[in-house]
Amino acid sequence: MTLYELTDDTLAPSIPDQVPSPHRAGLDAVAGCVPGSTHDGLENTMSSFNAVGPFMVLAILNTYVRFFLDRLVRDRADAVVTGVIRGVSVPTKHRWLVLQNSWLPAIAALIIFDSVMTLGWILLGRNAGAEEAKLFAYLLAFLSFTGGTLGVIAQSIVWYPRLASVLRQAEAD
Repeated sequence: MTLYELTDDTLAPSIPDQVPSPHRAGLDAVAGCVPGSTHDGLENTMSSFNAVGPFMVLAILNTYVRFFLDRLVRDRADAVVTGVIRGVSVPTKHRWLVLQNSWLPAIAALIIFDSVMTLGWILLGRNAGAEEAKLFAYLLAFLSFTGGTLGVIAQSIVWYPRLASVLRQAEAD
C-alpha cells in the first residue's frame, strides 16, 4: 500500500512516482503502518510493552487529579457544615453560595474526570495487543466507572440533601 492509495483519487498523489526507489521503499513502509479506513488496523496496534507507558501515565494522572478533586469536594463540604472557611466564620447565606457555586461544580468536575478516565481505559484496552493488557484496561475502566463515576453520583445524591439540611437548620437557629 502506498500513500497514493490512501488519498482520494481527485487529489494529487502524496508521493510522486519520480521519487528515487530507496526513499520510495521507506515511504511505502511508513504508509503500510497507516490504517486505510477507520476500522482497518485500529485493533491490536499497540504491543504489551508499548502499553506500559500509557498505563502508567493514565494511572498517575488519575491518582493525582482524583485526590485533588476529592480533597476539594471534602473541603467545600466541611466549609458548608462548619461555617468556617480558612479560620473565618461565614454567614449562612455565604455557606449556601459555597454549596451551590463551589461544591456542586467540584462534584461535576469529579464526575466528568472519572468519565473521561473510564473512556481512556477503554480506548487503551481497545488498542492493546496482549490479551492481558486488554483485560487489565477493561478492569480499570470498570473500576473507574463504578467506583468513580457512579460512586460520586451516589455520594452527591446522598450528601447534597444532607448539606442543604444542615444549612436550613442553621438558618432556623
